[in-house]
Amino acid sequence: MPVPVSTGAERLLGEIDVSATLAAGRIVEADGLLARADRGLLVVNNTGQFEPPFASALAAMLDRGEAARAAGGLSGVVSARSGLIVVDDGEDDDLRDRKSTRLNS
Repeated sequence: MPVPVSTGAERLLGEIDVSATLAAGRIVEADGLLARADRGLLVVNNTGQFEPPFASALAAMLDRGEAARAAGGLSGVVSARSGLIVVDDGEDDDLRDRKSTRLNS
């Protein structure tokens, strides 16, 4: 599952589905990309453009196989046991080496 650079914390971790919530008269949660990719693969391009909370969520997914939701009024933990493919487009070698070390350790 590709992860666009524009992905925010709510889209990554889950959010309230506003239209479904209004229709149902109760809060309806929409799974984020990490939960939807459970037992699958995430493909992340241009990792240098993501904010630190995004990197933290990916690290938690790799370390624990879960993602903590604490955005958009939601809380809890969802299963997120996914593989990760990171594609660096033209970054310098030093930055690429540092990211590789963090992801592989």
